Amino acid sequence: LSDSALDGLPHADLFGQQRVVLDALKAGVQQSLVQLEQLALNADTQLVPLKQALLEKQQTEEQNLEKAFKDIPASQGKTGRQIGAEYQTLLKQIEQIRPKQTTLQHRQAQIDELY
Repeated sequence: LSDSALDGLPHADLFGQQRVVLDALKAGVQQSLVQLEQLALNADTQLVPLKQALLEKQQTEEQNLEKAFKDIPASQGKTGRQIGAEYQTLLKQIEQIRPKQTTLQHRQAQIDELY
């Protein structure tokens, strides 16, 4: 509140003191926010080459898997490459199910607490 808004209010001096404290808090939070944004920017800059290196390693591993899949003998009318691709798809599906199982367990625990 401005000084003109405080004029005539009971305990205006306390409101004024409160405004000073809140203004100091606001300034401190703004300064901390600037520092936090700078830290986040620095971390992001440092992560770029690491992300690139991980992507390159992942691509190399995928190429190695493709080569290994070629060595899998054909079975039931499917080539080794097809079997390997199905295996990868199955692994991805399993990884998608795991977080859902954890969520289900948490929700079941919440339901049990309610009853």
